[in-house]
Amino acid sequence: MQTAAVDVTQLIGSVARSFALQCEQKGVGLEVACEATRLIVRGDAVKLSWVISNLIANALRYTPAGGAITISAGQEGARVRLCVRDTGSGIAPELLEHLFERYAQGSVNGASSGAAGLGLAIAREIVEAHDGRIFVESSAAGTCFTVELKAAERSEDGWRGS
Repeated sequence: MQTAAVDVTQLIGSVARSFALQCEQKGVGLEVACEATRLIVRGDAVKLSWVISNLIANALRYTPAGGAITISAGQEGARVRLCVRDTGSGIAPELLEHLFERYAQGSVNGASSGAAGLGLAIAREIVEAHDGRIFVESSAAGTCFTVELKAAERSEDGWRGS
């Protein structure tokens, strides 16, 4: 990993902009709601952007037209918490415990997911390599994936991990 100070707020904004047209074409709202203008973690910006992209792509895949995706972030103590929430139909309870396993796939309304089932497993590996955690909550009203990472602290010579 290429570790540096990463502004999660900027990263979310950049990744979300790359999905704006797809969301518009599908008729899905996309909102970014960050509690602070700067949320800094130490990490690999490329790999973390891939995690965010994967979570947004999955939300878009399973959210019907007229639905919404909200990406939020904030700091809770020494952790930065990033959430990708959608208003899709939710994930079946029997799939939740296997969701982060390689090749795990589900279907929506009986249709195949059309994916290889690797994205969430790789996302988990990236998050855990950053000494973070990723988890999911789901109901019939939608799904929320949460990523927690250690916040960086400002020092005289730059940013450092907490």
